[in-house]
Amino acid sequence: MVNAVLAPEQVQFINDGENIEVRIDVKDISETVAGQDQEVIESGLTQYREQIPGLTIGMYADISMFIRMGQGDWEAVTSTKEPIEVVIGIPEEFRQHGREFYIIRSHEGEYTLLTDMDDDPETITISTDMFSAYAIAYVEAGKNGAGDGARCGLCHICPTYLGICCFVWLAIILLAVLTVVLVVLRRRKEGAGKTGIGI
Repeated sequence: MVNAVLAPEQVQFINDGENIEVRIDVKDISETVAGQDQEVIESGLTQYREQIPGLTIGMYADISMFIRMGQGDWEAVTSTKEPIEVVIGIPEEFRQHGREFYIIRSHEGEYTLLTDMDDDPETITISTDMFSAYAIAYVEAGKNGAGDGARCGLCHICPTYLGICCFVWLAIILLAVLTVVLVVLRRRKEGAGKTGIGI
């Protein structure tokens, strides 16, 4: 957090014995989201639905970071030098078994999809270095079936096939190929050994 948020002079401020406070606020802005942010997020939603069919906006949220040096005023921080992890509580009305959650971020006219990094059904954990307008999005259980581009719950990156992560399928295929290669090499070696004895 110190390396990501504080400038060298602020670190020196702490070394001199002064206090620096950092806080992150998350608030629902579904009724007050700025038009530009909403347009950017909806553009992102349209784009990401090609990869994640059924992706739906649940609510808009403002995630803001503030810093205060000593007894001074709180000052907004719009970006950090390094990404930091932020844990967002999922509102109870959106919690349903099997839902997969995502975050779409709007920052300076650009949209970005952030995947949930934890397995807690009540929270979304993201890594971000920008603080502005976000949207909590989700896919209903069963919307993304086998072979339709559903994202896996294991790595949250690749699509699934028959409900199993493609990385797992890849590992199975590589293991099968390796097994076949080893069997062939072993048989050739055994055959060569028998030929040598016959001579």
